[in-house]
Amino acid sequence: FEASKLAVHVEYVRLNSPYAVGDIFTDHIGTIRVEEISVFPYGIGFIYYGSELKKDGTPKKNGRKRRVFLSN
Repeated sequence: FEASKLAVHVEYVRLNSPYAVGDIFTDHIGTIRVEEISVFPYGIGFIYYGSELKKDGTPKKNGRKRRVFLSN
């Protein structure tokens, strides 16, 4: 059951996410380059994870990574 539930979540992300791995995503805190996409349980929303970028689009020197929610 858990394996099939995970497969449904992965398919949901693949078909419905407006962003893909490698895209640049900006919210009210800052900008990241998307490295991983996951979904809240039951498909409520997307979570993007990636490296923080400076305003010029290059990775920050500290190498910090964070999560960004699509709702932001």
